Amino acid sequence: MSEIARVKLAVVADGSLVRVKHPPYDVVVGLDGQGRPFALEDACPHSGASLAKGCVRGDVIVCPSHEWEIELASGEVRTAVGRGRSCPVYAVEPEGDELVVRAR
Repeated sequence: MSEIARVKLAVVADGSLVRVKHPPYDVVVGLDGQGRPFALEDACPHSGASLAKGCVRGDVIVCPSHEWEIELASGEVRTAVGRGRSCPVYAVEPEGDELVVRAR
């Protein structure tokens, strides 16, 4: 798997979300409610809104535009009206004081 980016763990430790450039869609990186890292395509499957501008609630990220909930582990939309849609998920793992994001 090819490396896409490295994000300092300290940057996301407070619940912040980081947007990483990776055309054609960027990637949002952060930690879930349990402190586990995640990385998803930074585009809501409904409107294309940046998920990095949303918020994490437990094991989902909430789109800032229409509040669609997307599961962090699978990328699947949990919101009833959007079921069946999903966001691509990237592999992410801690390495020292960084999170390493890789293409799957």
